[in-house]
Amino acid sequence: MIRVLLVSLALWLALIPGLGALEAGVQDPRIDGECRPTLVERQRYGFVAVSGDWPQVFDVARLRAGWAADQSRSAPVPGMDRALVLRTPYGYRVDPAQLDPLVDANPGATWLVGNEPDSIWQDDLPPAEYARIYHDVYLYLKGRDASSRVAAGGIVQPTPLRLQYLDLVLEAYRARYGRALPADLWHIHNAILNEVSCGYDPLNCWGAQIPPGIDAVVGVRREVDDNDNLAIFEAQIWAFRQWLAGRGYGGLPVLVSEFGVLMPEEYGFDPPRVNAFMSGTFDFLATAADPSLGDPLDGGRLVQRWAWFSLDVPPYGASPTGFNGNLFDPLTAAITEYGLHYEGLTAGLPALDYTELGLVRWLVPPVGRPLAPTETVTLPVTVRLGNSGTSASGAFLVRLQTSGPRQGVMEQTVSGLAPSGSAELTFELAGLGPGAYDLALTIDALDQVDEPAECDNQVTRRV
Repeated sequence: MIRVLLVSLALWLALIPGLGALEAGVQDPRIDGECRPTLVERQRYGFVAVSGDWPQVFDVARLRAGWAADQSRSAPVPGMDRALVLRTPYGYRVDPAQLDPLVDANPGATWLVGNEPDSIWQDDLPPAEYARIYHDVYLYLKGRDASSRVAAGGIVQPTPLRLQYLDLVLEAYRARYGRALPADLWHIHNAILNEVSCGYDPLNCWGAQIPPGIDAVVGVRREVDDNDNLAIFEAQIWAFRQWLAGRGYGGLPVLVSEFGVLMPEEYGFDPPRVNAFMSGTFDFLATAADPSLGDPLDGGRLVQRWAWFSLDVPPYGASPTGFNGNLFDPLTAAITEYGLHYEGLTAGLPALDYTELGLVRWLVPPVGRPLAPTETVTLPVTVRLGNSGTSASGAFLVRLQTSGPRQGVMEQTVSGLAPSGSAELTFELAGLGPGAYDLALTIDALDQVDEPAECDNQVTRRV
């Protein structure tokens, strides 16, 4: 595939002393959503993974899942996509020493910012604090990896109270930063839980309680038996899509990054009942569409990917009792009745085999001082390229074209990139005098690599 990344550097070398380093990564080449790979069916089916060593412990290949909502941020799994869950407790600060290696090892990754920030049991963030954290994380990720995709949201369930929480997040973001919250996509959990403050009704406050920052004592009231209510599940998805459309995010991709049956078997949720819910939700998620609300690049589907909860959540008490629906037994690593049912639902889906090249970032170092009219400099332009696909690429040509007071074309060959692999190339731009320069970087200039997104990917930058 050919990708043309047009960058207007406007290197005003004579006028701007100490020209700042150009980090094209602060602008996302996929932010307009017009150049996204088309999903194949297998990529839609996923699960939530929490164990640090889950790829080695569990025989996940049996599930034929196309992705995982990975809370442990383990090493990439062959033949699978994944979204990395970034937990963001109160006071969270971006730590480049911790995150740089992780981002560099996962070029083009999808990042899910926050795990239930609206829940007192999880990240527990006031709306303004989530807005601050999301802003900092988003800018960091885009600066480190221009091809990364950042998802906002992560709420427990899209009920009126929790959509109000997201409204407060959006308001706080705009008030603090003077612009709308940017997002490549949104992710939500789709639980079916009670919303009652324990301070108001301590005998009936099981479930999600009230989001932080919300002045209410009761939201939706639900019974335990509602935990697998398919009608409620579907209505919440429609409500969230309507909320997105009303807030300027209509048509963006949506990931349901966690859902399932939380109530244990002793509450009446035995394997046949849980598996029936799995079948019903998968059928709905695979087919529900609306041309005015869904993703226009995905046939109007309401949801692009979904993740069953869970692969491997361990028991929450001393006894082997915990949340329901584990696909594998976290104690024995054996596949469960739920895992066997999942395996049956994905039977026949072909292996996930694709390559997706992209620009991770590039850097032009500062000149450091004004130039005399006849003076010239040499600038090294370093580009980092990544493969966010599941298969290795073959060799491909990279071309850098310079136009302005001095023009030229330079080419280098990359021998290939492994899945989640990356490579850096440096082009020496010699003889640059004062003036404005445009660079055009073309990845796979000879169309040697087949990719699912056969479209141009453009980034503009003026310094």
